[in-house]
Amino acid sequence: MPVYDDRWLFFEKAGEQCQSCGKALVWENRGRKTDDHWEIHHDPPKAGMNRTFEGVISPDLIMFLNVMCWECHRKTIGSY
Repeated sequence: MPVYDDRWLFFEKAGEQCQSCGKALVWENRGRKTDDHWEIHHDPPKAGMNRTFEGVISPDLIMFLNVMCWECHRKTIGSY
């Protein structure tokens, strides 16, 4: 049984798809090293961005978060 946490709220709000390209995503593939895995992207990245505890996202980060497939997320890494 999957563990649902605050990340589920973002995933569900995004319509279970990448917020950049619209690709359909599967909750269980988050963070896995597969062709269709996904991550929650923070834009813009800020030093010291941390969850208050595992799986619960600090309220000050919420407006910077997007659900992205790995392909789209990878394109943003190093672009800042």
